[in-house]
Amino acid sequence: MDKVNYYSLLPLFFGFFAANFTTLAAQHLLNQMVQDWSDKKILVAEDEFIGKKYLEKILSFQNAKVYFANNGEEAVEAVRNEDFDMILMDLKMPVKNGFDATREIKQMRPKIPVIAQTALAFPADKARAEESGCDDFIIKPIIRNELIAKISRLFEQPLLEFN
Repeated sequence: MDKVNYYSLLPLFFGFFAANFTTLAAQHLLNQMVQDWSDKKILVAEDEFIGKKYLEKILSFQNAKVYFANNGEEAVEAVRNEDFDMILMDLKMPVKNGFDATREIKQMRPKIPVIAQTALAFPADKARAEESGCDDFIIKPIIRNELIAKISRLFEQPLLEFN
């Protein structure tokens, strides 16, 4: 009986794997939710650099205009000086936390949607966010499609998906 040279099968295996991986990657990209928020201005109140970059990537891919505040005080000041369509509010920030900032913002602009984004995942934290005026709540690490769905719901826009 002849020995099978398994090394001769490697190009076949890797060719099959590469072709299937490329197809899966393309399908994944096609299944991503894509919205047209080119007319939307979103304020991201976030003190962590990585969190800012991650949210900026998600929102700019939807063509939203993204603005940043490093803490709750800056968020309140930004809302005083600019009209935003949405706020993503980190709850745990220096200078002024997201709970207090949201209360102040809702006094100035009660109809602006605010989504609390936080690693504080306890029911009491969610209740406290609701009491401060947050319209929705998302737990970090943020899942891209979950965030887009929440924002779309608050913008009262249907989700656009490529299938």
